[in-house]
Amino acid sequence: MFSKLLKIVEEIKETQKVHADVEALEERLGDRSLVSAVVAMVADIGGTNVDDATRRMMKYVLSNELALDYNMFGRHGKKKFKDLCLFNVVYEALKNNSLTAQVNQQEAERALSKWFTGARDRGGQRASRQPVPN
Repeated sequence: MFSKLLKIVEEIKETQKVHADVEALEERLGDRSLVSAVVAMVADIGGTNVDDATRRMMKYVLSNELALDYNMFGRHGKKKFKDLCLFNVVYEALKNNSLTAQVNQQEAERALSKWFTGARDRGGQRASRQPVPN
C-alpha cells in the first residue's frame, strides 16, 4: 500500500513539473523574437492540409500526456489551450505553411479540438480501454 501511495505522489510531482514547464514556456513566449523563431520551426514541420499539419505540429508542441489535461475551450474541468501562447504559435505556423495559409481561426480551432479529442486514444491507450473478449 505504501509503495502504491509513493508511486502516486511521484506521478503527481511529475505532472506538476510538466505543468510548470508549460507555464515557463508561456512566460518565455512573451518575447516576440522567440515566438517568431518557434513559429518558423513549427511551420517547417508542414502538412498537406489543416488537419494533417495540426496533427504533425501538435505532436512536437505538446506531449500526449499533457494533452489529456487540455482542450480548446477549457470545458469539462480541463485547461484552455486557446488562452496559451502555444495556440498562437500553432495558428501562425499554419498561416506560414503554403498549403494551409488560407486557414482561418475557426478552422484552426476545429482541427485542434479534434486533436485534443483524440489524445485519450493515442499511444496505445485505446487498446487499454477496449473490453477484453471472453
